[in-house]
Amino acid sequence: MKFKLFFVVLFFCLFSFAWSFSQWEPLSGLPSAPIKDILTFNNRVFVVVEGVGIFVSSDYGDNWVQQNKGITTERVSSIALVDTILLVGTTDTNGVFRSTDKGFNWIQSSDSLWDRKVVMFSVDQNIVYLLTDNGTVFYSTDFGKTWWKVNTEEIESIITTIAVGKGKLLVGTVAGKIFFTENYGSTWNNISSQLISSPITSLLWDGDNIFCGTGMGLFFTSNMGKDWFPRNNGIKIPRISLIKKVNNAFVVGTRTMGILFSLDEGKTWIEFNEGIPEMNILSFGYDKYYLYAGTEYSSVSRRSLNQMKVPDVLPPVLTYPPNGAVEIDTSITFSWEESKGSISYHLIVATDNSFASDKIIIDKSGLQNTYFPATNLRPNRIYYWKVSALDYQYQEKWSEVFSFQTKLDTIPPTLLFPFNDFFVETLPLRFIWSDLGIVKHYNLQVSSTNDFQELLIDVNTKDTSYSTSEGIQSGNKYYWRVIVYYNDTLSFISETFSFRTGVLDVEEKIEPTIDFYLTFNQIQFLIESNEYTEVSIEIRNLFGQRVSYGWFDAVPGKFLISMNLEEHPSGFYYFSLRIGSKLFTKPFLLVK
Repeated sequence: MKFKLFFVVLFFCLFSFAWSFSQWEPLSGLPSAPIKDILTFNNRVFVVVEGVGIFVSSDYGDNWVQQNKGITTERVSSIALVDTILLVGTTDTNGVFRSTDKGFNWIQSSDSLWDRKVVMFSVDQNIVYLLTDNGTVFYSTDFGKTWWKVNTEEIESIITTIAVGKGKLLVGTVAGKIFFTENYGSTWNNISSQLISSPITSLLWDGDNIFCGTGMGLFFTSNMGKDWFPRNNGIKIPRISLIKKVNNAFVVGTRTMGILFSLDEGKTWIEFNEGIPEMNILSFGYDKYYLYAGTEYSSVSRRSLNQMKVPDVLPPVLTYPPNGAVEIDTSITFSWEESKGSISYHLIVATDNSFASDKIIIDKSGLQNTYFPATNLRPNRIYYWKVSALDYQYQEKWSEVFSFQTKLDTIPPTLLFPFNDFFVETLPLRFIWSDLGIVKHYNLQVSSTNDFQELLIDVNTKDTSYSTSEGIQSGNKYYWRVIVYYNDTLSFISETFSFRTGVLDVEEKIEPTIDFYLTFNQIQFLIESNEYTEVSIEIRNLFGQRVSYGWFDAVPGKFLISMNLEEHPSGFYYFSLRIGSKLFTKPFLLVK
């Protein structure tokens, strides 16, 4: 019995231990103040607490002691390590303090600093740079004893952040500009991009790669700024506060959505926030076991580094509209539960549960966990929808299929063809009216009198068209209408159209023709057909992924269809256009 009890207690202890380190663990013993910077050195964790001072832990954050001996201010802002020398920056007139004994004692080292409100350090081997609140940059080659100003007169806007690597100093400005120098500012190279228009909040130099964090997202270049690209896939609200490299991973902190990491140089980002007490991240640090994160209000948390791995993504759970729902509005927001680790979602809505290409009416990728349709759904119809979660390897994990029925809109049919007072010269004659969705049937009536006392055609059908050559004579006037029966007791009659006939002949069927024209942001199709029919167009990229889709009503004669390509980047695409039973397919190159 004692053995069984011991086993149960041991099991729960191990379970609790594993659970506590599979998410963020808030650390106690620190003031509730902004954590401006974190540094790990010699198996110790140093934390910069704004308005309080320096705290140090020798047991991975379990216990903390304050180590401010020699620091004559509490307004600390940043910490750095140059070789074995520790430097602390302050935001008042005290400037910089140095420690040569692992932080137990500090000595002021600011005689050569005339601008002393330090906001950050950046270290390149034995050279250390600092940035002040006024945008002044200094450097030291003697481990922070003396400081020299970097010449920044060529840079017009205020410098907001710095980074160093390979003997180069990189700076970002409040105007969204980026520059680098190899000679302490004697000359500067502008590597800015029109993509970046908001203040630079963080820079990271990793080999030939440069990451730039802003309040509008993360940007990346691998060729010293010749080409910049956004790198925000998976970052829903990209207000970047800082970015660091942690072993082989890249980690970003944000102002609104916590921490994310990437294992593919920022191409995709995975949220890393389980258990974190606050989403406003100010600082990072790491040792061989843990990642430490400092926040604006909730002190420091730690998480095991081995948890920084690609999660198994499960199919999303659909939430609205619920399966089998009826009386759903034609303007709705599709929603589903988030799948942990998913970088985006793919929504498909169709009129048939086969999800065949000609049945799909909404096909949207790159979504978060909601979608509001740009075009309204149609009333009185059944729709089928499903969502896939895209994992880190771009594999799609599909949800189950839900269906719903939109509200009944009891309206009469709209007559489409032949038009009112149309002149008919060929047979067969095809009558076409609007599709009202789920109905019992339609009743087409054609008469030689407008009171419909003598019916030449009186046919019930569930289709929205009917072709005939029977009973239509040359040189006469006819009237036609359609009655819709929603059920046994509810019906509506359309307005009445007339048409006249000339000398009738059997129509020779002419195959439709198309021409297409490409502009900067549009593709246009000029279509010629001799019948009233439906046209569907889909555009796919080089990988076969559908990027645009639409369906249109075609009238006899020539007509023009335009589709907007403004959202799509330059590259090879191909279109498939179906009109009636005819399919046209052709590749094209989009250049912007």
